[in-house]
Amino acid sequence: MGAGRGLVRAGCFDQTGRVREIYLHVGPVKTGSTFLQDLLWRHRDDLARQGYHHPGAHANEMWLATNDVQDGAFVDYEMPQASGVWAQVCQRALAYDGPSVISHELLGLSTEGHIDRIVRSLTPARLQVVVMARSLAAMLPSLWQESVKSVGRDGADSWSVFLASQRGTGAPVTDALLIVQRWLARIPAEEVHVITVPPAAPARRCRSVVSPSRSGSTRPRGRLMPRPGTSPSTWSRPSWSAG
Repeated sequence: MGAGRGLVRAGCFDQTGRVREIYLHVGPVKTGSTFLQDLLWRHRDDLARQGYHHPGAHANEMWLATNDVQDGAFVDYEMPQASGVWAQVCQRALAYDGPSVISHELLGLSTEGHIDRIVRSLTPARLQVVVMARSLAAMLPSLWQESVKSVGRDGADSWSVFLASQRGTGAPVTDALLIVQRWLARIPAEEVHVITVPPAAPARRCRSVVSPSRSGSTRPRGRLMPRPGTSPSTWSRPSWSAG
């Protein structure tokens, strides 16, 4: 048996001869991740028609899988239902004859040890890691509001105290460069992609770009993802509109 056929059987190449790819969107938080994940889940059939696979079995599975691969490092409570979920997601992604998309913002918090585990669990596929970068001026108020919402106004730091605590912390929650550096220690630079989050559009413009149809859903104009096998430099952001 030739080496090429062995790699096909091992899952490295799909049936067209391209290296099997997995797009891993790692957030971080407050960069539009929840909106993106909702679109990926609700339009997973559209993705499939375009050649992409969403390996989640239900809408909440990526949350469970992420907590599983990170051993619950970033949650304050036990999640027994997460046990083994990451392996199940990886198995589905590696079994698919084409590119798959995995997305969760907490993956951006992954330590070097977590990243090593993620990369090994998705071998022999080639990872394409996507990191979002957003202005701190937009992220910090949102993060503070989340802290107030989670512990209440009496228990949360004031805005000024919170702001002072964020100076020079170098935390992956707000430092896209740190996330990129952690992944670069494990995979080639050409497999790490940074997308900047544009500033919020005025409300009127937002309604014209992302407007619900009468059925309450949004529909993409054009492709949801780049064509399989295309270079990241050719990717373009799809526009979204009703109908």
